[in-house]
Amino acid sequence: MHIRLMVVALLGTLLSACNPSVNIETAERQIKTFHSRYNDGAVDTLYDIAGDELRKTTTREEMADFVTVVSTRLGKVEMSEQVNWNVAFNNGVSSTVITMETDFEKGEGLETFTFQGTGDDLELVGWLVNSPRLSLTVDDLKMLEADDEEQEPDTVN
Repeated sequence: MHIRLMVVALLGTLLSACNPSVNIETAERQIKTFHSRYNDGAVDTLYDIAGDELRKTTTREEMADFVTVVSTRLGKVEMSEQVNWNVAFNNGVSSTVITMETDFEKGEGLETFTFQGTGDDLELVGWLVNSPRLSLTVDDLKMLEADDEEQEPDTVN
């Protein structure tokens, strides 16, 4: 009888650790915090809130460079909506991937946030931003900015 109770308790613990809805909720909260720090320009904080795996593969300077490129070309996050998610458990590691359609000040982008762990131990291990504005050359951006300035209505005092 005691063995059955221990097995049921162990299975219950394992199943709750792999609960996709808990991972998704935790990831959504972390994404909101990430966007807030991004909009504040707090690059060091973005690096600090990232998980160990991201910091092992990306230096603080590399993260700052990437955030600078994204913020220069796309601007601040204005609105972001989750459009996809995936929770997987492979080789003892739980991964949660959240895809967001994001409206930035200067254009749209598709963000992919990758997390590892479960529940409150969920850590950001990847942030990918895909947007046509990120693949433009400096000359292309200058032309876009010139076009934007021409289209701005004159204000009368």
